[in-house]
Amino acid sequence: MPNYLFVLGAPNDAFGALLPIARKRAEAAAARYHLDPNLKIVATGGFGAHFNTTATPHRDYVNDALVRLGVPPAALEQEGFFSGNTVEDIVQIAEFAKRRELSRIAVITSAFHVARCQLIVACVLPAVEVDVVGAENPLGLDPALVEHERVAIARLRSQGGVTVGDYLYPLPVHHFAP
Repeated sequence: MPNYLFVLGAPNDAFGALLPIARKRAEAAAARYHLDPNLKIVATGGFGAHFNTTATPHRDYVNDALVRLGVPPAALEQEGFFSGNTVEDIVQIAEFAKRRELSRIAVITSAFHVARCQLIVACVLPAVEVDVVGAENPLGLDPALVEHERVAIARLRSQGGVTVGDYLYPLPVHHFAP
């Protein structure tokens, strides 16, 4: 099992309470921690109109939830991952992995988001073995989120990878559709 587990950001409300998608991700991370207490958990997420409009970074709310779920504060990495979307998450994770010379990590996202996350990881983190784990989708998942993922994957494939600024992280050859 990887030594580092990254929990991707998801929405919280205007008071900082994790909404169902974020709560499910935190629960999945805590469950993995309880199976392997040697894990270091890194929560991502800063601010964004679509997921966190408070004055506190989203990752702080996730860390608070993890502590309530029995994860000791010492297991929580305090380096700031104040990303605003999945691409920023993965780029920051790639920089972290490079600095720490990590060859294997795990990423927790939601089941509906796994395919796009895997595609972004394949572009941005090709030299690192990444276990992308899909936390259970919350009941009543908005079908618009699933459609958003389908459209986003199609966009990534059509542009040939992940673009950050003027730089293209290309899709590995095996990810191109026939």
